[in-house]
Amino acid sequence: MRLWQVRLGLILVILSFVTYLIYHLVYNQDYYMIMYMLGDLAFVFINVLLVTIILQSLLERREKEALMSKMSTVIGAYFSEIGSPFMLFLTKKWTRLPDVGNGLHIQTDWTDKEFDQIIEKISKKDTDLKLEPEEFAEIKRMLNEKRSFLLSLMENGNLLEHEKFTEMLLALFHVQEELMNRKDMWSLPATDIAHLNKDVNRAFTLIIREWIMHMRYLQKNYPYLFSLAVRTNPFNPEAEVIVNK
Repeated sequence: MRLWQVRLGLILVILSFVTYLIYHLVYNQDYYMIMYMLGDLAFVFINVLLVTIILQSLLERREKEALMSKMSTVIGAYFSEIGSPFMLFLTKKWTRLPDVGNGLHIQTDWTDKEFDQIIEKISKKDTDLKLEPEEFAEIKRMLNEKRSFLLSLMENGNLLEHEKFTEMLLALFHVQEELMNRKDMWSLPATDIAHLNKDVNRAFTLIIREWIMHMRYLQKNYPYLFSLAVRTNPFNPEAEVIVNK
């Protein structure tokens, strides 16, 4: 508590005491004074309930919604800049994509149940990418081109409130750091290739999860943005950005 707050509190208590003292001296009716004092004191608890719990909860909910709106804009920019191109590139190498089936072919009429089911399915399945040196070289190029953008995301204080998204960014940064410290991808031993594949699989799984969560948020709050996201779905080879019907 700050010093000015302590001083203000003392001043208010003193003013209250002085007011009751004046009432006592002028009217000399201690019974009514005590009665009103107890009545005011009893209402304090109701006031705490209304202001501290109910009103504060409403304000926090409003603030959280505003924060989510800001974060959604930044997360959308992330997927446009690097997230979706990165997923599209890896999807071509994902041999287990058929095991997920059409689960990632998100539709405009999906319910929370369908989103929850695919998130659970993705969380339980290893993407099991097996990339070769040329793929790692391409990933290195992609991430290096967007390094400044990724760093700007990490500097965004709002995103730090989004633990899952931050976890995904850190996994992606780890992949970039690993690749940046390897000058020649074609001379790597099989053990190091396996290590890099593990790092990329971790980042890929987290990116897919965040993409699904972002799609659900867009569906509920920004239908027009959700429509475009569905028509540019990196996991749906039949997705077409042109509206034909």
